[in-house]
Amino acid sequence: IALQLRGRAQFALGHDNDALDSFEKRILSAPKSETTRFFLAAIHGHSGRIEEAHRLWREILEINPEFSVSNVRRMLPYKSHDVLDRLTEGLRKAGLPE
Repeated sequence: IALQLRGRAQFALGHDNDALDSFEKRILSAPKSETTRFFLAAIHGHSGRIEEAHRLWREILEINPEFSVSNVRRMLPYKSHDVLDRLTEGLRKAGLPE
């Protein structure tokens, strides 16, 4: 869980490379984490790695076919919508559903 929280904080601060590293380590320790993949897909969308974002999105739906961005927006404890907007913007840049 520490890697997930660190990655989320890094993403919120705009430190995408650090967040990428934390989330990739998190996948190794929690291979079924759809939220980790969600953040990774957004980071890849922001950096133009579209195929990687799409691969992660497919993996999310394999883990949880009911996954939705609206559910993530409701469950993440951010008071500011800036981080959530940045997440969905990354998905949009990758051409993924919001």
